[in-house]
Amino acid sequence: MQLPQDSNLRKTPDALNQQEATLKGEVKYEGNRAQELSVLRFENQNELKIEDPLWDSSFLPSTNEEKVVFWSTDHYQRVRENTLRNKSTEEMKGFDFAPLIIQMKKLPPWEAGTFVQHYIHVPDGEQKRTQWTEGTLTYFFRPESYQYNFESHLPQFIHSFPDYSLPSNKWGATNFFAAEDLQNLALRKGYSLTGSFSTPPSNRIAYDYDEWLYKSGAPPAYSVSQEKVNEWLNQVDEKLLRRNFKTYVIDRHQNVKHLVLNWEALRNPYGEGIGKLQRTLKMWKEAYPDKTLSIWPHGLMELNRVNIEGNNYNLTKDLNFKGNLDQWYGQLNEQSPFTINAFFKENADLNYIGGYLNYPTNYGYVHHFVMQHMMNKKFQPQKPSVLMWWHNQEYVGGFDLGEKWFSGADGQPLMTRIKPMVFPSTMHNAAVWAFAFCDGGELWSEPWGRSDDKTYLGGMTEAFDTIGRKIATEYGPVQTSQYAIQNYQNIDRWEAGKWAVSVNKDIIEAQTEWTFVSSAREGECFTQNDQRLPSFSLYEKTPLVAAKMNQAQTEALILLYDAWNDPLKQEIIKVKLGDQVFDTKVFGRYTSVVRVQL
Repeated sequence: MQLPQDSNLRKTPDALNQQEATLKGEVKYEGNRAQELSVLRFENQNELKIEDPLWDSSFLPSTNEEKVVFWSTDHYQRVRENTLRNKSTEEMKGFDFAPLIIQMKKLPPWEAGTFVQHYIHVPDGEQKRTQWTEGTLTYFFRPESYQYNFESHLPQFIHSFPDYSLPSNKWGATNFFAAEDLQNLALRKGYSLTGSFSTPPSNRIAYDYDEWLYKSGAPPAYSVSQEKVNEWLNQVDEKLLRRNFKTYVIDRHQNVKHLVLNWEALRNPYGEGIGKLQRTLKMWKEAYPDKTLSIWPHGLMELNRVNIEGNNYNLTKDLNFKGNLDQWYGQLNEQSPFTINAFFKENADLNYIGGYLNYPTNYGYVHHFVMQHMMNKKFQPQKPSVLMWWHNQEYVGGFDLGEKWFSGADGQPLMTRIKPMVFPSTMHNAAVWAFAFCDGGELWSEPWGRSDDKTYLGGMTEAFDTIGRKIATEYGPVQTSQYAIQNYQNIDRWEAGKWAVSVNKDIIEAQTEWTFVSSAREGECFTQNDQRLPSFSLYEKTPLVAAKMNQAQTEALILLYDAWNDPLKQEIIKVKLGDQVFDTKVFGRYTSVVRVQL
């Protein structure tokens, strides 16, 4: 490995050599024989480069699959240009990546086979990519105090972020917690609700997981059609529903502030049985007037992300609509991809937007949830509109699970099947737009503490040895802990995005509105009028830029996102605020959070 000679990169060798991608890479076992699948190597030939020396080999040779790498979300055709041969990371010093090496299928081209995934941090150069000022622009990406820990798979924000609070007009919750965080330090890092077992009831969020429905005879989630679910709901005894709701929801969750009903057993119910659900859910408010309730992952205006990514809709009509909900329904409902389930209009205390990232090909995720938010606030301006998110990609078919090999507590090679982690840039973008433009975000995670202790793999983890035998697993004694097999430090980028917004809370809390503003890449024309909207940006592949003024109109906060920039390159976007134009830097596909002196 050749290392940079430049003085401000002298710490690079240590930083690179500590990372898993350069130490052991990813392997698989056949019996007792290990086969390397992917090992990243940093090289320097006047610039910091990375490559995979095993790139030309396939995990599972197939004439219908080709190996690609996702650095961030991308279109399933465009990503086929991406290889891991001699790629420069020089322009992305200070940023994180979780390159997903995957075998995309040729037919159908939107599906994929197996994968491996790394997590890497490109060390800072002369300019730390934390918070810095260039002229009248100040950039915010992560706190100066943040420290990486390459020996851990756990997020480090609880140890090295400063304590801070969210803007008063934002809602923030997380169900991820480190088993070691017995003091619930996460609650001091921009959250009002956490899922840790050590959280006081006044700050606790919990999820019910539908037991009250299953005890009432509901079919297992996704096992039957929606029509069959509706038939069951029509026939079930309402007294049974109410009795089980009291036992498994009201009585069980008396020590929480906010409850999320899982709702997967019901999905999108309609028909005669809806009244039973409405009357049952009212029992929560009757029992706990000061507690709140939401329904996963639903909200007023729902929008299928894959549908809008694959079809060119005239969503601008919806975003510009003037009138009430009944008028929208009468005029645009039949031609619009937005849908309404009236049940969610009245029976929850917040509207969810977004939903989990399902695939690495969901390149329109920011545009998707931002447009949902705009429509929710058009018709329910007082109800919080909150992003529901997860740190893993929630495959729902079409993509194969990965096999993750790791060393157990005794050094024995073990394997479990996994879904990929969400890309760090994607985590950052989701948090920035959720906590700045929208009303907040909720980071879901499984209800157990994560740990770096390999002794406890978790009671629900299926782990196998090298000859395919399933081994016994259990939870640890501290906060139902289990070993963090995958690297969860992508969560630090979610936290950094939330922090970047919160340190500008004077602008976020100001009685001013977010507006989409004109912008242009180098050599391109400025977007104007409706071209500034996310509906145009999504289909015409232009940058998405929003701005909000402080109360005195002397400063602005800009969110600048280019979903189509090269993920390993910087670019300059010209942003127009009034009669002034600002040359603003974008780093790969990370949203730039920039405070501007006007």
